[in-house]
Amino acid sequence: MVGTFDSTKVSRVHLQNALNLFGINSFSSIEHMPILFNPISKEDQQSQFSLFLHEIKEKSEKLAALELPMGVAFQEALKKETLEFYDLSNLATALYGALIDEDFEQLKKLPWHNENRMLEQYVNALTGTDKNLMEIFQGLIIKMAARNGDSKSVLDQANNMLKAENWRELLSIEIVTYGWYNEAIQGIQVHEEEQTYNELFLPLFQEIEFVDCCEP
Repeated sequence: MVGTFDSTKVSRVHLQNALNLFGINSFSSIEHMPILFNPISKEDQQSQFSLFLHEIKEKSEKLAALELPMGVAFQEALKKETLEFYDLSNLATALYGALIDEDFEQLKKLPWHNENRMLEQYVNALTGTDKNLMEIFQGLIIKMAARNGDSKSVLDQANNMLKAENWRELLSIEIVTYGWYNEAIQGIQVHEEEQTYNELFLPLFQEIEFVDCCEP
């Protein structure tokens, strides 16, 4: 994209910051989230957590010092982006604590835990009896199989987990990944970056020409 702008109203710094905030490099995209899907060593999860803390600190400092074009609309968009960033940070922090300390009670530290009964149900399964864990796992698998085009592979994989020596660990990871996490992200206040990009960022330019990035 190549464009011209009125330098008396907006600076290059403002434009770059607005692009970073509302474009593909938005602050609400956190790279070092907890590692899910498969069992992972405590050391590897702690290493990922250290990278996460550094990323959050760096982004928090940038958000606090960010200079944007003047106007209420930009401040409101910044507020929405900041809220989404901190919501996602809180979710990741609660999940890291549970995985590293092997204590799923820590999932209750999620600020909106009490607003969704399914979150409580998943935590109860993860911290309760083997029977409760299996019941919740089986219910989750049935839902996943119904949504999946190849339900047989989902059911076969679930049966293999139940036969494994570390079945409880496998079931717990599955419930956290496809149950708890999918419910938890529903509580995040999402900033529609694409809408802000189209309605606030692009109008900053007087003329815009979209060119092929591979053109000389």
